[in-house]
Amino acid sequence: VTVTTTSGAITDADAGAALDISAVNGGAILSAATGVGAVGGNATIEVQVVNLDLDNSTSGGMFVTDTAGGLTLRDLTGDGLSVSGVGGNGLITALSPLTIAASATTSGGMTYTATDSAGPGDNLLILPGVAITDTTSSLTFNAGDAFVLFDTATISAATTAAINIDAGNADPGAGASAFIFGALAAPGGAAMNGHADNDTFNVTGPTATALDGITAAVTVDGFGGVNSLFLNDS
Repeated sequence: VTVTTTSGAITDADAGAALDISAVNGGAILSAATGVGAVGGNATIEVQVVNLDLDNSTSGGMFVTDTAGGLTLRDLTGDGLSVSGVGGNGLITALSPLTIAASATTSGGMTYTATDSAGPGDNLLILPGVAITDTTSSLTFNAGDAFVLFDTATISAATTAAINIDAGNADPGAGASAFIFGALAAPGGAAMNGHADNDTFNVTGPTATALDGITAAVTVDGFGGVNSLFLNDS
């Protein structure tokens, strides 16, 4: 499914939570100039797809929720990017997991969420070689369960970055884990946060440079529970 407007926005015409775009066994390309969806639950574009490629060139933001039960952000247009353009403090949400398989470059801030549920597997994965960048603002990653930044993957925010695990805590008693094997840069600092359960934070940095690949000042807060932090600079 491809939906394109070269001068306007892609909007939710029903102004509700009803499904807007379905390609259950395939992908969708959404390309706009002045926004893909808008802030607020009733203005978000609701999709059921396996793969998604987003572009928003000029203004507005990108606000999309996938309800298919697993979403991969993937380059479907050949430009090397799965998400590009004006993020506008946008939000891409999967019900869940969320896998980012191709690089994403935005401005204005962006949040990526793998929504927590009562079961396992609500993971947010940034695959090897993928670069997630916001050129003017912050990046936030919410994982209901595990968050993994694979080796050779990078997060680069112009201001701050936040990685939240066990986000939403829909499965009380089940903690979560964060694995930072890739590079992380955020001049304003990076926060790694847990929730009320026993959470684990593993920070090793890239294989080639170890913690030298972590150039952000990182704070870790377990927010309750008995939490573990593992650092490896070998």
